[in-house]
Amino acid sequence: MTVKAKWYGKEWDASVHAEMKQRLGRAVGEMARYARQHMSRKTNRDGSSPSSPGDFPAQVTGHGFGNISSEVQGLLGRWGTNVLYLKFLQLGTKNHPVKVKNKKVLANAKTGQFFGKEVEVSMKPRPWMSLTNRAMFDRVTKILSAPMKSFRMGPRGL
Repeated sequence: MTVKAKWYGKEWDASVHAEMKQRLGRAVGEMARYARQHMSRKTNRDGSSPSSPGDFPAQVTGHGFGNISSEVQGLLGRWGTNVLYLKFLQLGTKNHPVKVKNKKVLANAKTGQFFGKEVEVSMKPRPWMSLTNRAMFDRVTKILSAPMKSFRMGPRGL
């Protein structure tokens, strides 16, 4: 009795690659969606109700909120933003000087406070990416480690 076996390794690799790429897209897409949902609290343009340090940042214009995205290239999934100030919100800023440019002194017109020609400012982090990564860890693990869909090898399957 002769047994013939045919190896479908290339088809198997292609099937696994395609499914993992789809799963990565779903995982990073859900992470970006979670971050946007938690950044949806709006604040006033004058900054009178800012987000608290350690929380998700509040929206002022919606520019950062609208530029959170995800992508998959091969088997690499990424989510995040290309908006620079969201990096400063994530990490916070060190003390740095703010100088007068076109006025005599820095002032808050609303409160009537005067600060002089230069002030030192800093901002504590609003770690929106870290909070999202922590909150979504179990969900992403579940998406990526679920059993593979069945794979039919050959015309009649296994």
